[in-house]
Amino acid sequence: MKIHKTRLGLLVVLLLLVFTVPAFAVDAGIRLTGKVTQVNIAGGFYGIMGDDGVKYQPTNLPHQYRKDGLVVSFTAVPREDLFTSIMWGKVIEVKSMNPVAGPALADAERTAIYVLNQRLEAFNTRDFDKLKAVDTMAEESMLPQQFADWVGNYSRFTLRYVDITYADTTTITGTCVYSRELADTMSLHDDTGLTAMKFTLGLKRGGWKLTQSSTADAAGVTLAGIKQKAVAKYGSDDLSTLEP
Repeated sequence: MKIHKTRLGLLVVLLLLVFTVPAFAVDAGIRLTGKVTQVNIAGGFYGIMGDDGVKYQPTNLPHQYRKDGLVVSFTAVPREDLFTSIMWGKVIEVKSMNPVAGPALADAERTAIYVLNQRLEAFNTRDFDKLKAVDTMAEESMLPQQFADWVGNYSRFTLRYVDITYADTTTITGTCVYSRELADTMSLHDDTGLTAMKFTLGLKRGGWKLTQSSTADAAGVTLAGIKQKAVAKYGSDDLSTLEP
């Protein structure tokens, strides 16, 4: 009888592995920056407030990074198969983590750079679903053909500069400058292809999203000038190259 129970127990463990491991293996990876946050509930623990606006609850946050306010870049995988007594955020298993080097940026600016980069990446890849994931206007009122027409013959959309004018816990407003190239050109000249945009981000269920945008005054803005300004502030004139 004891042997039978032991075998039954082993079978249950094997079945759990069969049903949980594949679900974990197919989950999409996370590559992001965020701020380590000390959560003062249930005896206290450390989470990560992602720059995408999502709370992440690591199962294995390295001890050296358990510092409230530390900005980190990290890769992780979601662990939807795991549950904790306190579900503060999305449970993840950290695969790699490093403190963010380079210029110290405000939380709102890092968030804006992340969201705007995701939007321009959707333009570059012609990925309408990716655009809708970060742009509520596209999600609510744009059709796939309208998106294709909007992007047109342009390619290599590059975020150059971001300026935050207001930020609170649910809203971020500011202006940005990005460049775009015609598909049949090899390089940009002066201010050709530069766009200045006013934007508003809102914290929605699932993270930060672009909720409003309009054309900003780009008088006097040149590619050479904005590149110089960006390098002085960010150390790069292409904000998609910032960590992670």
